[in-house]
Amino acid sequence: MKKLLVLFALVLTCLTSALADESIPKDALWTIYCRSFSGPMHVQESKRVKDALAKTTGMKHWHVIHSEEESTLYYGFYRAVSPDVEESGLRKDAQRAREDLRKIKELQDANKERAFSLVGFVPLPQPGSEGPPEWDLRNTPQDMYWTLYVGVYRDNPDRKKAAVEAVRILREDGIPAYYYHDVAASLVCIGTWPREAIREQQSTDASVNVQERDVEVMAVNVPLPDNFPREFQTPEGKKVRVFAPKIEVADPTLQRAMDRYPDFLTNGKWLGREVKDPVTGKTKVIGHSSQLLIIPRKDKGDDENRRAVERAVRHLQPSRPAQTGGRLRSLEE
Repeated sequence: MKKLLVLFALVLTCLTSALADESIPKDALWTIYCRSFSGPMHVQESKRVKDALAKTTGMKHWHVIHSEEESTLYYGFYRAVSPDVEESGLRKDAQRAREDLRKIKELQDANKERAFSLVGFVPLPQPGSEGPPEWDLRNTPQDMYWTLYVGVYRDNPDRKKAAVEAVRILREDGIPAYYYHDVAASLVCIGTWPREAIREQQSTDASVNVQERDVEVMAVNVPLPDNFPREFQTPEGKKVRVFAPKIEVADPTLQRAMDRYPDFLTNGKWLGREVKDPVTGKTKVIGHSSQLLIIPRKDKGDDENRRAVERAVRHLQPSRPAQTGGRLRSLEE
């Protein structure tokens, strides 16, 4: 386990391919994600939309990056996007980026609806970001349903390369690792298991009294870990109760993997935070656990399930006590 932690911490310092329809400036790190196209005509459809936007909006820097299975429409190339950068040249670039983002968010279609449902800054895809097809989680056998989600790389232009490199090193050690590139994050997972590896019981013991008018119900259709809170309070004071199938691991190989890889790492680091125990008054460090994940496929069903679980995990902040042992090596060391 310790070797895995060190591996993730080192990978982001390392430096088949996607094809852009416009040359990418060497110093550009960011672009604006607008929309993805799939299907057998994704190249032609993305080009048609790009050309139409250039003609109707007067904005000239639309570009598309093609892969074998999809084409993605972006806008602009930027060296910086944060308004807090100190260098004047970068600050001007960031101001231009944010103004372009504002314009794109305000674009409307013929029905006066937003032209794009999901728009935001993303790191530019880098050469070498696609590993062998057999390492792509989406290409695992169709009878496999679960994987163990152990790490994510995000908010870095090299995040795709880092995830692929992590998978490569893990596989050199005989560990069946996989990557999955989402719109703004690259996941690293270990192993695959059929749906029967988890016994799915009907639900947790969560319930809502009809008189509890201040309770909001959150229903998810996949099992969640035992340490996942079934009830929490939002910053606005709203009480939320979670309904989900119970988890009972039926496959001993899955249980062994969960025991061997209990931690979840972000950009190579185990992110812990100090909290005070309300009973003992002592301070302890807690962090995030690895998570069971439905393997994303080409169809929307499983992908939407995965996104729903990831959103819930980010919001509810499941955690567990920190393990004793050495401090993770940071990227700066």
